[in-house]
Amino acid sequence: MSTNRIGRINEDIERILASLLRDIKDPRVKKGIISITGVDTTADLKQSRIYLSVLGIDSEKEFKA
Repeated sequence: MSTNRIGRINEDIERILASLLRDIKDPRVKKGIISITGVDTTADLKQSRIYLSVLGIDSEKEFKA
């Protein structure tokens, strides 16, 4: 599969997830700033790995709670 196609799919996933993050009402998410820094999708499109950057939250446990 073309790397250009995978790149476009990664960008689409990133854009959609970013818009969904803006609409989350959970107070744990609203405490800090969460941004998607990258997306890696496998060639067979079965899995994607999403990379996040979290600012304004003191501990990882607080974010996962």
